[in-house]
Amino acid sequence: MIPSGGALEAQAVGPIISMVEMGCDTRDWDGVRQKLISVTPLALATNLPDDLIDGLLQFVNYEGLFQNAFGDAQITAARIAFAIASYERTLIPDRTPFDLFNQGISDAMTEPQQLGLLLFADNCLPCHETPALGDGSFRFIGVRPPFEDVGHFAVSGDDEDIGKFKSPSLRNVGLRAPYFHNGGKATLDDVLAFYNGGGDFTPNDPLLDPPMDLPNTELSQLKDFLENGLTDPRVEFGLPPFDHPTMQPFFVRGDTNVDGAVDISDAVASLQFLFSGGTISCEDATDANDDGALDIADPVAVLGRLFIGAAPLPLPGDNSFGPDPTVDSLMCLD
Repeated sequence: MIPSGGALEAQAVGPIISMVEMGCDTRDWDGVRQKLISVTPLALATNLPDDLIDGLLQFVNYEGLFQNAFGDAQITAARIAFAIASYERTLIPDRTPFDLFNQGISDAMTEPQQLGLLLFADNCLPCHETPALGDGSFRFIGVRPPFEDVGHFAVSGDDEDIGKFKSPSLRNVGLRAPYFHNGGKATLDDVLAFYNGGGDFTPNDPLLDPPMDLPNTELSQLKDFLENGLTDPRVEFGLPPFDHPTMQPFFVRGDTNVDGAVDISDAVASLQFLFSGGTISCEDATDANDDGALDIADPVAVLGRLFIGAAPLPLPGDNSFGPDPTVDSLMCLD
């Protein structure tokens, strides 16, 4: 489809019809096209960035968006790939304190971060070269026993690759816990302790042997550089171009305890929340009468529906499941 130079495009089209990533066991590209034709762009999203709002005011369906981007309304896999990849190419986190420091702004990094940079150069640079701060090479660093977690060997079949995993970019690493391919380290402190001791399982990559063996003061400086010096504030705070919509949560109206069913236990949970300090995880579900307020009227609405045949709860209610369709929606925690 894209003969060369399309690494991002090739990556973008894979998940859309993947059974593993999206559960799309029977979906094909014609099905994707028909789906896009039939739905409103970002209909289930909230907190839309201003540029998206402007675009959606002009083009109310996907065919209009494709017409504007490509010259006609045809929706194809290639065009979807080009659109996604074009967006991804704008996501370059290159305004970290480290980048500004390299541009000559001497106070962009604190003194501890500058000392941490020197430690990084001495101990980490062979696998995390600038500007990407990750060379993409495959290395065995001792995270897992190699014959329990074979790593790149599963792809290459080369015995030399047993236990090897790709070196990632460290940009915004402070925002990406947990760490390593298996999420085996919860914090950067855990990661630094791992490298400081030479890994958990040996033999290790020669570049990691011997252990760093840094004192606590230097570990703190190195952590400060990694956690703060390499963080782009636009990413951390969701600023353009890293801003994005929030998807509306899906719930059942009246299902206060979020067990998938509306019954007497939901009225009890709602009363406990109102009068005895109980907790809830979805305000929209608890707002049984959909008036934008959480009060005694909500458990009354649930009980009325259950026992005296009162009117169905507002959408998404009873047997329906979906996002809140009304402007007085509240929130869910997940």
